[in-house]
Amino acid sequence: MHEMPDLEEIIRQAAKVLCEDAALLRRVQIYLCHRFSGQTLKDIGLHFGIGVSGVSQASRRVALQIKGDKKLKKLIAEIISELNLSTV
Repeated sequence: MHEMPDLEEIIRQAAKVLCEDAALLRRVQIYLCHRFSGQTLKDIGLHFGIGVSGVSQASRRVALQIKGDKKLKKLIAEIISELNLSTV
């Protein structure tokens, strides 16, 4: 079993790949933290200064955006790969 990355590791890696779009970067960081960090919505929300529902909404919106945006899907796959995570 692979160890889950911490929030800071996910945030750093996402910033390397998505440095040119701050608004998108933040949403993707929230999505990846929600999906892969193993942290609670509350902990993720505290880190980003938003509520539990804000984490859920941001994560859901990115998940929907990925379905229609091949470039974004590829960028997120690159981040996941750099973090040595499995999408399964």
